[in-house]
Parts: sequence; C-alpha cells; structure tokens
Amino acid sequence: MEMNAHVHVRAKLEVRLFNKHGELIRDFGVVSEDAPVSAPSRKAEIVGYMLLLLAIAGLYHFGGLLTACLLIFGLVTNVGVNYEAAAFSNAGPPVSGLNFHDSGTGVTPAAITDTALVSPAGGPRVNGTQSSSTNTYQTIGTISYGSVLVIAEWGLFSASSGGTLWDRRVFGPIVTDPGDKIEFTYTCLFASGGI
Repeated sequence: MEMNAHVHVRAKLEVRLFNKHGELIRDFGVVSEDAPVSAPSRKAEIVGYMLLLLAIAGLYHFGGLLTACLLIFGLVTNVGVNYEAAAFSNAGPPVSGLNFHDSGTGVTPAAITDTALVSPAGGPRVNGTQSSSTNTYQTIGTISYGSVLVIAEWGLFSASSGGTLWDRRVFGPIVTDPGDKIEFTYTCLFASGGI
C-alpha cells in the first residue's frame, strides 16, 4: 500500500541593518505571503521542492513618507529537502542543524539546484538563535561586515562551513559600511492538513 502526504511550508525573512555602534539604520520589515507549495511524501520521506516567494517591504518612515518595496525570490533547495528526508528517517543529522546564516553579494536568481551562495561575503557563518512555537520555526542570525559590501543574497546552512544549503534568498541590495551588522530573521511556518 502506498500512502501520500503533503507538507505545506511558508517562510519569511526579516532584515534589519545596524551600524557599528549597534544603532538601527534601517528595518527592511520583510513579509512573505507566499502560497504554500506541497511536497509529496512517500512513507514519511519528503520528495520534491518547495518554492517560496518573499516580498521585502522595505518600509521606513521619514517625515510621514513611506518608501520602497523590493521583490525577493527564495526557495528551499533539492539538497535541503534531501537533508530533511534523511532527518525524518534518522539516516542524517537532525533538522535543528539547519541554523547557520551566511550572506553574500551574488545576484543570480535562486534555483532548486543551488548548493551554496553564489558570492559569499567572506566572513564566517553565524550560528543562529533558534526558537519554535506552534507549527513555526525561527532562527535569528546577526552577521558583521568588515568592509563596504553590497549584500544581495542570504542562505541557511547545516554547518559553519560546507554543509547543506536549506534555503537561499536573493533580494534588493543592502550596502554595508565597515562594522555594520545585518540581523537576519528566518521564520518558517508548517501548515497541517492536505490538499
């Protein structure tokens, strides 16, 4: 007997830029209202891919003027769902290992075949602070930059180097100065029920 199930996932990535003194420069207020995409499952093994569409609402308030809305694309990769499937069967590391934030300057659109960032910024990956609540997973990582960079991509990995790329996002550029930090908040909602 073959049994099929569906996993629905929605995610959002929030971005805030801080200067070297820890003062907030800009809150990009990223909000994702993507429609859930199901990944078919056979005997609890997840197969396929999930496509996530994010909208960065770079809204900030200066003298009553609301400004900017940037479109960002991101998705869970093939190697990411393979990692998750192995975790379900205890054949691989736990899903909680997907907690290392990295960023870069690459602008190539995200693809399900991605296994790394296109152009990593060069600093170490940051181990995020994880939390969960009813059907929601969140990890927050703050990355520091030592030079002027144009950050345009982000990824969530399973290790501090190498490892598996779970999700990659490409977004409108964020220019950093030496000492600036970007706080990345990745929130993933898992919805129950089938289609």
